[in-house]
Amino acid sequence: TVGFLDYDDHIGKRDLIHSKIKVLWTDEYNTLNEFLNFSQKENLEYLIVDNSRNRSDFIISIFENEEKYPFLEKEFDSNNLGFKYKVKIFKINYEIFNENNN
Repeated sequence: TVGFLDYDDHIGKRDLIHSKIKVLWTDEYNTLNEFLNFSQKENLEYLIVDNSRNRSDFIISIFENEEKYPFLEKEFDSNNLGFKYKVKIFKINYEIFNENNN
């Protein structure tokens, strides 16, 4: 739960996170399909989205309209635990994603 209760707690832990987890940034992609097509090749399993306004449009859409994305299986929602930081974690089901996009 690094940084979920208090965002300042996250500062200084970024290097530790990046040494343990492969991170792909969405700002290089115009659409969710572009991002997930690349992510699938990189074996990305989870998508983390938050309610920050400085995210890609498709990330904001996922956060606000998760029901529109049947290939994203929600595994965590910080709102359910009363955290200040609003974040959701989705497991990417590439089988469903590929069926919907072919």
